[in-house]
Amino acid sequence: MVQKLICLFTALSFCSAAAISGIHSIAWQNGNDAPLSSQSTIQSVETKPPVVDAKDVFQNVSDKLWDEFWSNSSWKDSCKSGGSPVVWQVAVAGEAIDFGGDDDKISEAVDFLKTYRDSASGGYSAGQGSPESGIYTDDDAQVQWVLTLAGKVSDSDEYLDDAQDLMEFIMKQINPTMGGITWSVNGSYIASISTLEAGLAAIKLYELEENYDYLNFSKYCIEWTYQNLYDSGNGLFYDGVSTDGEVNKGELSYTAGVALSTLVRLEKHDSSKDWHSMAVDLAARTIGYGNLNSEFYSEGYISNQIEYSHLLFLGFADFVKRSSPKTSFESSLFTAVKNELVREIRHLYDQLGSSTISISGCPQGEYDSLLSYASLVQSFYSVTEVASRF
Repeated sequence: MVQKLICLFTALSFCSAAAISGIHSIAWQNGNDAPLSSQSTIQSVETKPPVVDAKDVFQNVSDKLWDEFWSNSSWKDSCKSGGSPVVWQVAVAGEAIDFGGDDDKISEAVDFLKTYRDSASGGYSAGQGSPESGIYTDDDAQVQWVLTLAGKVSDSDEYLDDAQDLMEFIMKQINPTMGGITWSVNGSYIASISTLEAGLAAIKLYELEENYDYLNFSKYCIEWTYQNLYDSGNGLFYDGVSTDGEVNKGELSYTAGVALSTLVRLEKHDSSKDWHSMAVDLAARTIGYGNLNSEFYSEGYISNQIEYSHLLFLGFADFVKRSSPKTSFESSLFTAVKNELVREIRHLYDQLGSSTISISGCPQGEYDSLLSYASLVQSFYSVTEVASRF
């Protein structure tokens, strides 16, 4: 049944873009399915001399996340106190714990995450034990990332079974009118982030289970997003479209990051399109060809809130680690993306100070929130993938 849905809406995705006002078809390069880059050179990105070990910083913030936000077998939505967090917060915190690789912490975090599962639908509700709070597919995709990585790190069939069950639920959320993945269950808005995160969930699971339904679904999600929500002016992605054809042209950095993470994985597992060139083009446009002046920048740095930008940082890390350059242009780009990731994380480190990073006690300001601090932990993890020091 799921495979039939994918086939049906793959066909729909190719015609729906033309019906959406203001969206133009992507410019493909000589039939190779890769967008055309508008520049042929990359400006070098400079970094400061390193001052700290990347893994030490990640370990510090990971420990602090657990010590200050985990209490009585549950997460708190603010440091040491607060109420029950929404599932988005819990998923971001859960993946941060997965990255740390501690089996005991992973087990506790996953057990708590499961309290959000709605047994009737198989999805995970925004509120704990509260289906009426709504089920959002971008949230559930991030829950699926937690379960998949927990299964891999802990070598747990139970977690992978849960991940597959949730993946089946997500794959049923293809919008019957427009294609793409509906943002909220039974809703009328198709978001780029819900579609892209669902695709990333599928390819991550495919890497462990090799179910071709997952591979095909991941391809469907990324192709639909390019066909329907691609901004041909800057090479990035619009926020979404409603079933009446109205486009939300807002753009956030997490869409680029999730797309990069998906494209470089597809590059390894599928040859039906030039996923590599698509990733190269997106990475180049995201950093403004090294000029650091794309839609996402303000005063030379990524301006989105950390709960969005951490997924861009992970996308940068995936691009550098999982792919490799094929030309001199690409060699310059890979170096620039790596340096830009190191530069952004160093900027965070310099801004935050020891009270947020290493000293015990609650972090100050916005990082007193579980979502923000867990996103910060993931950000510091991202740089460990590409550099030993920053």
